[in-house]
Amino acid sequence: MMCRHGKLEMLKLAHEKWHVSLTAVNLDGKTPLHEAASNIGVMEYLLSNKVSVNPLKKAGWTPLMTACTKSNNLQCVIALVNAGANLKLVNKDGWNCFHIACREGDVSMVEYLYNRDSFIAETISTNGRTPVHTAALHGKFKVLQYLTGTCKLSMKTRDACGSTALMDAIRSGNTASIELLIHFGESVYDVDSMGRNGLHIAAEANQCISIEHLITTYNCDINEVVRFDNGLKGQTALHLAYKTNSHNAVTCLIRLGADINALDNQGRKPINIQSKKTFVYS
Repeated sequence: MMCRHGKLEMLKLAHEKWHVSLTAVNLDGKTPLHEAASNIGVMEYLLSNKVSVNPLKKAGWTPLMTACTKSNNLQCVIALVNAGANLKLVNKDGWNCFHIACREGDVSMVEYLYNRDSFIAETISTNGRTPVHTAALHGKFKVLQYLTGTCKLSMKTRDACGSTALMDAIRSGNTASIELLIHFGESVYDVDSMGRNGLHIAAEANQCISIEHLITTYNCDINEVVRFDNGLKGQTALHLAYKTNSHNAVTCLIRLGADINALDNQGRKPINIQSKKTFVYS
């Protein structure tokens, strides 16, 4: 608790007078260094006492990964790296510190990590996702600019579901990211491994901004159907919006002219396949 809340003087007293351990581990596997990931004073004190800089908590997270979850936390990241933090370590999902920094969107942190070890930008997660996917999904346009420009990372990589970075930008509803990726040659007409195109993906993600952008700017066919997956075959974007309870997308698609009477391969209209589940993309 002292480390988490930045109580440096209290921590010094507890350690130096009462010999409280600086390497204790809680039930989640967190060490004091994990807890101090956003407090430079406490972190420097712990590091000066030679605590391990690469301990793993549950799910394989290091203190450096934890520090990268905080925006405007570059000072702590630098302190950990200078103390020997391993930039190449990955958590159970295959993410390294660079993936995490890209998700948070702190360009200065992303740039620092890349300059320390450019190879970490090429790490692919256990489900096939790159840092470019991550930045696109979370709407981090400036990071995406850096990755595609300075780093010159590929945007063509598909994850385990066949999703491209552009598809993730569509999910985020960030039109600047969408346009950037299209500028580099990505296509809104590409489909994933289930046969869903950009408009289908926008409908499922309840992203009205993306829906309107794809239809008005790129003249995407509002009634085009899913091509491959047997369970979704013949379904339009409106079917998918109903199926995922994407109410704003339903309203938007109908307003833009979606066919409310379109039948999928099982003879169902969009309104006939409403779901009671709520879908969240993360």
